[in-house]
Amino acid sequence: MIKLKDTSTVAITDYLYEVDFPYVSKMQHDKEKIIKSFWEKIGDANEKGSHNIQYFDDKLQKNLKKIFYQILHHHFVLSPPLNPFLIHCYVQTKDEYASVWHNHIHASSLAATFYLEIPKEGGEIEFCDHRYGGNTILKPKLNKLYIFPSWMFHRPLPHYDEDVVRVCVNLDYDCLERPKPKLFTTKRHLEYKQTFYW
Repeated sequence: MIKLKDTSTVAITDYLYEVDFPYVSKMQHDKEKIIKSFWEKIGDANEKGSHNIQYFDDKLQKNLKKIFYQILHHHFVLSPPLNPFLIHCYVQTKDEYASVWHNHIHASSLAATFYLEIPKEGGEIEFCDHRYGGNTILKPKLNKLYIFPSWMFHRPLPHYDEDVVRVCVNLDYDCLERPKPKLFTTKRHLEYKQTFYW
């Protein structure tokens, strides 16, 4: 596990993990299907008001579920999942994007995201910890999975590359008990490791 540098105020990045995720390189053949599905569904009545679409692919869902759950159980003490594993996707271009503050508290306990393509200019994720104030802007990397609590507000930022489509895959894990980290990598983690829950 790679812990992100603390670039903001009190502990936003205590709740933000960057994890190796080599599966991304195996998904490049899915990218065009995801993009097509996104633009088709985002205008449907069922998706109105949403900036994420559910992506259906049985083989991909099975493979992602296995590796995602392995990663989560390596890093957290978790109670059993309450909901089925689903894949959601968000796509943006230079001119079409939805930079809207939101969280995933309605659907999960832990949220995670990874990118199939990353713009050179812009396209970061901005996180906000509403409890303490202050923001952290993260420039994602390929073959990395970013895990954070579902209550943390975040938004995709615009990008400026003319020929890049930013493709983001979002995963969630919902459980009855609050997740507790197994690995403590900062001073604050060590000080509060007995009571540090997400």
